[in-house]
Amino acid sequence: MSFMPQVCEACVAAGIAKAVFDMPTEVAFTLGFNLACISPSIVVPGLMTLNNKGYGRKKNIAGILIAAGTFDDIICIILFSVCKTVALHNGGFDAPGSSMSWAIGYLFVQNIVAYFIGMALGLMGWVFKFIKDEYTRLLVKAAWLIICALGLTSMEWGA
Repeated sequence: MSFMPQVCEACVAAGIAKAVFDMPTEVAFTLGFNLACISPSIVVPGLMTLNNKGYGRKKNIAGILIAAGTFDDIICIILFSVCKTVALHNGGFDAPGSSMSWAIGYLFVQNIVAYFIGMALGLMGWVFKFIKDEYTRLLVKAAWLIICALGLTSMEWGA
């Protein structure tokens, strides 16, 4: 339900970038999907506040809207990646002899692999509930996040 407003927001931002800055169309849409990805995360703190005050708690309205925003962000990330790949291909920044359709297909493979890596890392984080001391648990979580962030960044650079 919230996919269409997000696409409209990306299109408006792309149109303004094209008109004002005379950007190439694929770069303008890259900017548009980058900006549209931010919108759902702006409403999350307000939704959490409303949920904590009891508004819509029976029907879990805040949870549903946060979940929809998460899926919208996933769609924005995929469309941003596609537009970025097209922009880099048209700019001559891709590998010689590679096709744009292969690069876009590879993006979807990367997203599927990233999904499974994220699920595995999230399930591995399940063990935190067994650490009884809250301060120790927070330190272990911080170390886990730093290790995961550095590891995933290294994997991306290696890929």
